[in-house]
Amino acid sequence: MCLPFAAGRITVSQTGTERRVEYVTALDDEQPILSEVKDALGRSTKYFHYYPASRNNFLAALKDQETLQPVKHFALLLR
Repeated sequence: MCLPFAAGRITVSQTGTERRVEYVTALDDEQPILSEVKDALGRSTKYFHYYPASRNNFLAALKDQETLQPVKHFALLLR
């Protein structure tokens, strides 16, 4: 297996075969994200990220007290 890295690109290939996948990354708000995957046949899948605010309640004492619950941002990966 071969894993050459270049700026924003990682190529994974199986030695002795034509199997190859290229992962393309980008920066979104200074956060590295997966933006595209290309296979050996040149087919491409692009990804878009969405960061909605989500409230998480891990404390039973805060049940039904949404304003006291912390707001976190999680990435939803869309294809």
